[in-house]
Amino acid sequence: ALVDVARFTTRKGAELVCNYLGFLAGDSEKKGPTTSLYYAISLLLCAILFPKAAVLGAIVCIALGDPVAMIVGKSFGRVRLRKKSIEGSLAGFLVCVPAIFLVASSWRVAVIGAFAGSLVEFLPLPLDDNLTVPMFSGAVMALMIMYGW
Repeated sequence: ALVDVARFTTRKGAELVCNYLGFLAGDSEKKGPTTSLYYAISLLLCAILFPKAAVLGAIVCIALGDPVAMIVGKSFGRVRLRKKSIEGSLAGFLVCVPAIFLVASSWRVAVIGAFAGSLVEFLPLPLDDNLTVPMFSGAVMALMIMYGW
């Protein structure tokens, strides 16, 4: 997030970021905000809006589920919807369930929260999944926790 501030507010910041970190950026990140900005915004909003267990579950969904889904999807994905694969989403889900259980102490919250995160990650939404996955999965888990599901 700080990299984006430096990159968009000063010419020197833009040059430094481009010269030293440009190889890390995807095509859309070279002209717009980096995914780390969306990541930081979504986790900040989760921390403000949701109970602790839902925040930790949302972090699990984006920090574990998203990279596992990408790696498995790129390596083994056969059934695709645009650039996402069912195999990748399933792998992300399977990794998230036990990890969310460790922070939420409820298998029901873990399974439904992981499913919510995997579903949003799989759908071809126009928003960055670093924003949508934690917000949606965190909201679902927060509602479950607050209403005792």
